[in-house]
Amino acid sequence: MMPTDHQLNLIEVTPRIRRNMWVGGLAILAAAGATYFLVHLFYPESKQAGIAGILVAALGVLVGLVLYIKAVTAPSLVCVAATQLTVYDQRRGQLVLCLDYTDLAAYRHQTFNSTEELRLTRHNGERTSLKVAANLDLKGDFARMVRDFEQRLTQVPAPVSTTAAPRVVAREKGFLEKPVATVLLLLATVGVGLLGWQVAAGNLTVGNVAGAFMGYVLFVIAWRAARRPPTP
Repeated sequence: MMPTDHQLNLIEVTPRIRRNMWVGGLAILAAAGATYFLVHLFYPESKQAGIAGILVAALGVLVGLVLYIKAVTAPSLVCVAATQLTVYDQRRGQLVLCLDYTDLAAYRHQTFNSTEELRLTRHNGERTSLKVAANLDLKGDFARMVRDFEQRLTQVPAPVSTTAAPRVVAREKGFLEKPVATVLLLLATVGVGLLGWQVAAGNLTVGNVAGAFMGYVLFVIAWRAARRPPTP
């Protein structure tokens, strides 16, 4: 089986992202404030200052959104080879992960709130996570990469020594696959039922419970998706 390459926009988790978000937010406020001040300075009796400030703020939000996407995602080439998994950051031009399957003790694949994660745990306890968000990676196929990865794990050669224990990489369950998630779902179902009863009794309006109902629906969808058999 030949190595498979996957083009993905992985989510980065670094302090640089938080710094960029703060800088971007302050820059937007500074631009809106400066525009408001200058228009008021030249047109003290007009309403144009407020309108200009709003327009600049709106433009700043759009620019900030573009910069945010660039800050939190890294165009990456994920190569699933016969003996190792590698991740190459194409923006910085550097290799950010090279993991031999023999160093892998366990892994976990889970999807929640449109975010997919593959968490890799080495024998020494060190963990590395690969994440994508559906709204930030429209072209990639993270699930296919995970399937190729799992297939590779089944083909890892056994230890040379006949007395050594077989090499097994454990697949950890995600939160939504655990019994506690089912318990929470049952409790949430009871809670939504009580809210519906309150609406029927006239004590609450549909608007009061709409947010809770939508959250419940999203939880049910994610819970069912976590238990769906993998696509071959």
